[in-house]
Amino acid sequence: MVQVNSSRFKTIFPTHFIIRQIQCLQSPRSNLFHLPFSRTLRTQKSWMDLCQKNVLLKNKLKAIQKGAKLEQQPWKPSPKKQKIIKYGTATLFASEKILVDLDSFKEIVNRGFTIIDKTLLISEFIECKAIVSLVVRPRRFGKTINLTMLRKFFSIPIYPDNEDYRRELFVESKIMERPDLFDKYFCKYLVIFLSLKDCSGETWSNMQTTFYKRLAELYKKYEYVYNKLDKYEKLNFDKIRSGILQYEITKDALLDLSKYLKEYHRNKCIVLIDEYDHPLNVAYQHQYYEEARSFFASLFGALLKGNDENLEKTLLIGISRITKSGYLSELNNLTVFPMYKKEFANYFGFTEDEIFILLQHNSKESQLDGIRQWYNGYQTGNDLNLYNPWSINSFINKETLEAHWIDTGRLSEFKEKFEKFFRFTMNAFSYYNVSNNLVESNYHIFILGMFHQAYYCGYKLMSNREASESRFDLKIEPTEKVNFKTGVYMEFKVLKYKKNEK
Repeated sequence: MVQVNSSRFKTIFPTHFIIRQIQCLQSPRSNLFHLPFSRTLRTQKSWMDLCQKNVLLKNKLKAIQKGAKLEQQPWKPSPKKQKIIKYGTATLFASEKILVDLDSFKEIVNRGFTIIDKTLLISEFIECKAIVSLVVRPRRFGKTINLTMLRKFFSIPIYPDNEDYRRELFVESKIMERPDLFDKYFCKYLVIFLSLKDCSGETWSNMQTTFYKRLAELYKKYEYVYNKLDKYEKLNFDKIRSGILQYEITKDALLDLSKYLKEYHRNKCIVLIDEYDHPLNVAYQHQYYEEARSFFASLFGALLKGNDENLEKTLLIGISRITKSGYLSELNNLTVFPMYKKEFANYFGFTEDEIFILLQHNSKESQLDGIRQWYNGYQTGNDLNLYNPWSINSFINKETLEAHWIDTGRLSEFKEKFEKFFRFTMNAFSYYNVSNNLVESNYHIFILGMFHQAYYCGYKLMSNREASESRFDLKIEPTEKVNFKTGVYMEFKVLKYKKNEK
């Protein structure tokens, strides 16, 4: 790869687009060339003439391939359409438009939609000591937008994309206040970005087909490494690029791609995986869980375990952590960041400062108390209250306080599975003698665990063993942090036997 430091042509070109005259030089990013490379040549007119000629040749090639008559020009950065508003710790890029169903950071910024500045997630990710991080957050919490933001920040632009175009996405954002990080990391890495949100299917065969298409698209994006591969690697590359179903090759596909990119660019990769848990949730629903678990465990295990020489850092995003199944459990370098940990806490979801600035911009600040009562946020490890962005944005668009978020998930399926689980649990406990102290202790621990999420919403949990009372098994008591002041008492009866129960 050759980098051109011209204000017009600042970009990265794959070597198969470099013309013959430049191939006498030695690039710092490649060992394909044969003669020593002088960095001073980059500032010489002859060097710039060659680079400009290279751009024209590449454009002509693309025009011929597409049947086009016009040469493709580099993307030109356009100034942000949003105005900047600050309040407390919050920064808002504000416009008259707010969208709830667009999850691309680049598209939101370039199309002039309102967006909260979460760019300090970049510094949190860089400075986090974990090499492989798993962040779990509820549905519709801004996970994909943040992941696409990281992608646009770190990844090396390939023509016609360029650094000037990328830089405009981050102009006047909080990450620009960290020039030490910005200059060192901006547009410096190859990023392997894989979204599994559409990886579905009623059968395992259907899911495999969908995933292999995604994998083929990923490989096609990096076709320029092909000529540097050996004969065996080219054979595997061709099979994956064409979407051929072959387990022994596919399970190492991401590992191999990280090696190809590292060898080509002489720099490690950053891996970003969106909705890592979605395929297994779908597989469980359609009863082919074990096949999916085994495949994806092998795929990500090969990529993330013992691959430090090719990977700089990895971030996986999902709704829940999948435990006790063998999925990612072999990764001894994995660090999990649930909502109750302070790391990454305020970069997913909206804080109260961010909600206020949104409401103020839309002349709805008088509705803040109503927002608190309806959407009573999640409590994080650093005592922040976070609110679901989908609910807040939907309220601003529709101007109605209602349960907007419910429609985004399969509530009926959850209710059915929870009722089935609850019946199974109560029947399981019914066969024990609860007068036994050890069994009774385990029973109360289990009940507390079932409702532990209420603690992070500002409620206090107590069992009758802790309170030295015998009138309830579980008490959920509101604290001063919540507006819903009603407490809940629960008492569970032991069933000796329930006929025909399965």
